[in-house]
Amino acid sequence: MEFAGILEGIPAALGPARTPPSNLPSRVPASATVRAVEIPDWFGWIFLGLTLLQALGLVPIIRRLRGLDSAVRAEARFDLLETIGSMLLFGGLLLSLEVSESWFRLALAGFVLMGAGYAVKGVRLLRARRRPTA
Repeated sequence: MEFAGILEGIPAALGPARTPPSNLPSRVPASATVRAVEIPDWFGWIFLGLTLLQALGLVPIIRRLRGLDSAVRAEARFDLLETIGSMLLFGGLLLSLEVSESWFRLALAGFVLMGAGYAVKGVRLLRARRRPTA
């Protein structure tokens, strides 16, 4: 009970409450988008560049898919899965930054595809290591 009297006296000791200046707008216009943290515009350029690099990376993968060796084609399929997943991830993040709507689901689908590609590659690598060499 003693603390209640002390806490009540603190606001009075700090002085009168300050009011905001009257020249500030009272509300944000409906056309403005408000974000909790403003993300710099150059992040969009970074994601666009990464997406374009992944698209250029499709060229050698498609060439390997047309090859005659079945082992090379199988590896190219997993590389294609990984590349498409990363393109979806970067594209979803780019669209989430640039468009006011949420495109995070597209990025999430890309992350799942990338994870599946890496998981399959890892399992194949472990199986190849455990095979005895005769």
